[in-house]
Amino acid sequence: MAKIPADDVYAQWAYSELNSLEQGALYVGVDDLRTKAADNVPFTELSPQERAFLLRQWREVRAFDGSIFAAELANVKTFQLEYWTKAQLGSAYILQHFLQWLAPDHKFLETTLKDWIEAEPSDVLSAHHPLRTPSTGVSFTQEAPVTAARLPQLVDRFLLLDGYHRAAHFWKMAGPASEIAVFVPVQ
Repeated sequence: MAKIPADDVYAQWAYSELNSLEQGALYVGVDDLRTKAADNVPFTELSPQERAFLLRQWREVRAFDGSIFAAELANVKTFQLEYWTKAQLGSAYILQHFLQWLAPDHKFLETTLKDWIEAEPSDVLSAHHPLRTPSTGVSFTQEAPVTAARLPQLVDRFLLLDGYHRAAHFWKMAGPASEIAVFVPVQ
């Protein structure tokens, strides 16, 4: 499998968030890139300068000192693009942040994406929360891969870092034999 430089993955991650209702406002000075993202201009068609700018933005928004992303990705130099089934995606653990909408018996590094999506929320969800993704309607079409981190303390287990809306949409709308693109760190 081809290796993808980590900086390319992080820049694409930023690009995928520019028009996000939750994260988009955190990215500044990106109006032209927001327009390109809204017009579905592929990441691969962005200039090297635009990619470098997105990487700088991602570092400020997502990889600041003390962030879980900085910690989980500290030693990652390359990724590979894998295609996961629902079972594989469903077995990935969720970020601790997403536990706040579940009952207290759900624990970090115990609650999987499948558990999270299928659990009854115990708190009010915003109108654009990933768990509000409808189970009917628009079929799943992936525009950007989701990103996972390897968990060294748990062999062959992963933590979903980015792409919760895409993951929820995939889970609810894709067929049983469908696959989702996932950036996975190379060991």
